[in-house]
Amino acid sequence: MDKRINLISIYLMSKKIFLLLFLLLILFIVVNSFDSLQIPQIQRHSEMLVPLNSTTALLCELVFNQGRPNEEARWIFEGKEVARVNGQSNAFLNNNPSMHLNNSSNASSKADPIPEIGFLIIQSTLREHEGDYWCERLSDGLLGERTRLRVAFLKQFAPGSGPVIVGGGSSREEGQLVVLDCPQTFGVPPPIINWKLNGERLIDFLSLNMEIAPNGSLLLHKLFFLTKRLLHLRGCQFCCQNSF
Repeated sequence: MDKRINLISIYLMSKKIFLLLFLLLILFIVVNSFDSLQIPQIQRHSEMLVPLNSTTALLCELVFNQGRPNEEARWIFEGKEVARVNGQSNAFLNNNPSMHLNNSSNASSKADPIPEIGFLIIQSTLREHEGDYWCERLSDGLLGERTRLRVAFLKQFAPGSGPVIVGGGSSREEGQLVVLDCPQTFGVPPPIINWKLNGERLIDFLSLNMEIAPNGSLLLHKLFFLTKRLLHLRGCQFCCQNSF
């Protein structure tokens, strides 16, 4: 009887050991499978707004911030490789973004203050340069931050154009309402319309029955306040201005 009990115990123990080994084998297979999988990278995104015709410098942090000056990375614009840099060189973009970049840092003038640490430099930024830029490290395919470049600009008022008096016929009487309509213009970011009176900002005279409408038009509730005064119209942004 004792012998049978011992045999059953040995059988049960063997079964447990076999089950444990089987589970360890399954775990080994799963771990190896994870190692062979490439987990998709989550790219950080940012947006950069720069003035038209300005110099733009985009930094490849993969060869700068991580202490790998000899690591090589490629710059990508709208999904297409356009240059290669490392932590000791820059790349310079031609005016035509479809052209390949000049990787030589000698393309910059000697007075160029931008250090050679992996920048992609656009020396005269045009609207054609707008789009997504990012760098990719060649050794491991690691992707840097994706930067969406936008160019600030302001369309100039048409030559000879100026404020237009809206409604009221050709005759004007003192005290009547007069509306001066602003010529159409546009830009990125949307321009702010400013009016000046005798060279001074009109906001200082708004108590004189004057009002600036949301569309930029000027409402003159009392025409006689304009006697011997000069109105000046200007559209402006942080990058440029457009005036009469």
